[in-house]
Amino acid sequence: HTHVHTHTRTHTYTHFNVSVTIFTKMSIPEFGKAKYEYDAQDYEELSFREKDVVECVDKDPSGWYRVRLVQQGDGGGERINGETGSVPSNYFDWGVPGPALLTKAARE
Repeated sequence: HTHVHTHTRTHTYTHFNVSVTIFTKMSIPEFGKAKYEYDAQDYEELSFREKDVVECVDKDPSGWYRVRLVQQGDGGGERINGETGSVPSNYFDWGVPGPALLTKAARE
């Protein structure tokens, strides 16, 4: 009986951990706003301008994040919303609120 009791406790704990992981990774997209401009050095990278807002898709331990451009700041240029590429993460302020109009625009 003790064995069953221990198992239940472990299970609850594991379940809690999984929920938390899913919550931080999936439910809340992480947005960053560019502090500087950057020109892509190769086809895998994404050019961006100051105040562009991107959504983090994947984090690399090297400090390069794969992102999707969701909102263009100033500066124009040959950028397309929805474009993805790698960017140096230290060029961005992370944790900014995402663009509120994003879902509306996607539906139209």
